[in-house]
Amino acid sequence: IRTVVWIGIGGSGLGPRVMQEVFETPETVEFIVLDSIDPSFVETVLKIVDWRTALLVVASKSGSTLEPMSLFFTCYERMKTARGNNAARYTVAITDPFGGPLRSFCLDEDIRMFTIPADIGGRFSIFTPVGLLPLALLVLVWWDRPTGKVVLLLGLATLVPLAIVQLLANAAPRHDDGQGPDDGPASAPPDALVP
Repeated sequence: IRTVVWIGIGGSGLGPRVMQEVFETPETVEFIVLDSIDPSFVETVLKIVDWRTALLVVASKSGSTLEPMSLFFTCYERMKTARGNNAARYTVAITDPFGGPLRSFCLDEDIRMFTIPADIGGRFSIFTPVGLLPLALLVLVWWDRPTGKVVLLLGLATLVPLAIVQLLANAAPRHDDGQGPDDGPASAPPDALVP
């Protein structure tokens, strides 16, 4: 894998873009965030990606939002053209743990899935696989360009950012106030995270 094509709109694209801007270097995998349905942008991405060396990731909490699903199906067709019957092995979805069209499609196609907990709203999605997977791909997987080999880094220094993110994830306020995940304030007061 030399390129990650990340499909996500809103919170499913903003967190990964932050991870890209902070951690992407010439030594990491190329990380492309496809967060727009602008035809010229999509066409450019489709042309420049070598799907034979790409990992396709789609993040959609509901799994039914039109824009990311349209982008996903377009990219997945490219992946199937390049990888044939192995396309699902190079595709990952992040979606609802209980249902939705994306989850059903992934089960049918045998695509690996991570879930977004139902009680985590969009603004906190960076504390879920939506933020943790890009961090892992950019911090723990490096491409040695001279040799063309992919290297998995497991040194202590690379695990520190993951440990910090996990601690923050455990401290993130949950929406258990009876309102929808994005409908109101978190149940914890803003100063609850201050030591």
